[in-house]
Amino acid sequence: MEIERKWLLRSLPKILEGETPDIQGFQAYLPLIGYKGEARIRELTNPRTSEVKWQLTFKSEGSLARQEWETPIPKWLFDSLYEIAKKQIRKNVSFISYARHRLEFHVYTDRFLRDLLIMECEFKNEHEAVTFKPPEWV
Repeated sequence: MEIERKWLLRSLPKILEGETPDIQGFQAYLPLIGYKGEARIRELTNPRTSEVKWQLTFKSEGSLARQEWETPIPKWLFDSLYEIAKKQIRKNVSFISYARHRLEFHVYTDRFLRDLLIMECEFKNEHEAVTFKPPEWV
């Protein structure tokens, strides 16, 4: 179960300005028939080490809480699934710790979503999610 909240931001926090992101991501959505959630393939690159990972992810419908299943996949499978993928996005992701949580900052870099900035935070339960107070600058 993924329990997550998201916030639309106007700018990155000062601590992240000019910093190299933790992940450079490419994500594409797979067409599904009869499933109301999402299927995604992801290519995740660590820009500091050049390590690349590929993932297949399924998420159910929902906003605050939804089912999530994720597994590593080999590059050849990513490449094969990419051939049938629909919507594609690119983003840089940075992490900071705040109040015993990991805040994720997603900066979209593709031409359709350029400069969209989202902060995400995952929680252990829904009560923790709804009572969480984000930083003042959010």
